[in-house]
Amino acid sequence: MSNILYVSCHSVLEWDELKIFRELGHKVFSCGSYINPILPAESIRDPLNLVQNKDWLELFHKTKCKLLPNGLWVFSKEFLKEFDIVIFMHSYQSLINSIKMLGGKKVYWRSIGQSTQIIEKSISRIKNEIQIIRYSPMEKLINGYAGENHIIRFYKSKSDYLKRNQEIDKIIIFYNAFLNRSNHFNIHFYNWHIKNLPHDIFGANEVSDIFKGSTSFEKQVELLSKYKSAYIVNTYPAQYTLSFVESLAAEIPIIIDKDQAHMDERISLLENNDIFYNFDFMNESILEEKIKIQNRVFEKNFDKLKIKKEWNKLL
Repeated sequence: MSNILYVSCHSVLEWDELKIFRELGHKVFSCGSYINPILPAESIRDPLNLVQNKDWLELFHKTKCKLLPNGLWVFSKEFLKEFDIVIFMHSYQSLINSIKMLGGKKVYWRSIGQSTQIIEKSISRIKNEIQIIRYSPMEKLINGYAGENHIIRFYKSKSDYLKRNQEIDKIIIFYNAFLNRSNHFNIHFYNWHIKNLPHDIFGANEVSDIFKGSTSFEKQVELLSKYKSAYIVNTYPAQYTLSFVESLAAEIPIIIDKDQAHMDERISLLENNDIFYNFDFMNESILEEKIKIQNRVFEKNFDKLKIKKEWNKLL
């Protein structure tokens, strides 16, 4: 098994992928949003993965590795010698800053659906020295696309979610900074179709009326089992989000916005069925049909066992 340095900028995906790497028997040191050597660990999720290798942690500090205020990770050559595999999740500047010290290692840049032409151009300059792991085939539409070596999607496990009881006749939404980031998603669809329907919004928002605040993972699982439907907000320029995958795993009928960005993959994943634009969240026949399609989509694309096999083959 390998020693992996994992550099992350997305705490939920980090939590998921750390679990898989450790289940596969790898030793992992994480420099990310969920756990890193400098800041207190995120408290929203369970502490299962929060044990860092003490020798690596000591070496990290001894050799003056650090996280700069601009989000750039700075590693020493001595520290990097400890690892066989280095994975940079989206953090392309940290990758470029370290590339000269990574010779002889497996080096991966892992996309998360937030790439831009500037990022692709930067990755293109070093693509012969790394392997690129995409999270969606739709990323080919990004201007200046740097290419791909592998596609490994996000994942969830249905065993982590509860049997649905649908006791709350409302639509649920999970989104941080909903009002402040309204230019990052289709706020018009929300205003036209969802705003006047019974719904609650969870996430890092100021608590008031429909805004219910952040929740733990355990509470999120409980909520997904209780609400009638979920409206999936898709942040530009993402092809899909973890909220989309979580809702599929929880088997809650979903609603997506019709006027999608050109790289939005959700409707093609959902078999191009217009039923997912239907916001009648009390129609049982519609909800049942949605679930049938969603289950097929989940098993084909996002099931943990499938994704775990793909990571195992790669690493």
